[in-house]
Amino acid sequence: MEDYTWTVTGTGAVKVNMGETTEKEVINSYFKNAEYTPSITKALKLGDEDVTPWPDGISFDFYLSFVSGEHDGTELTKNDIIMHNREAVATETAKTGEFGKIEFKKPGTYIFTIEEVE
Repeated sequence: MEDYTWTVTGTGAVKVNMGETTEKEVINSYFKNAEYTPSITKALKLGDEDVTPWPDGISFDFYLSFVSGEHDGTELTKNDIIMHNREAVATETAKTGEFGKIEFKKPGTYIFTIEEVE
């Protein structure tokens, strides 16, 4: 589309090790009908090696939260986005869980957290 840009800083994927946190910045430059559907992939490691297959019955729950937003010095709030399903699950057969889509009402920089919950 004309004048459309979409930028995600970094490599497009974020690795988070156990006990750590990290941030991902999403810059939305074209806000008309702009939406994004984030996903998360869980890996089990034993040292540097992936655990395959996963133990039977194992699953992981994740929750997506809006932290803050900013555009041209103006604060953006959770009222400037519509967040659908904020929960995602990774299981032994589906290691990638998908959250619901996020609809952006205004352009700007939005910061979210994804946390693993019990």
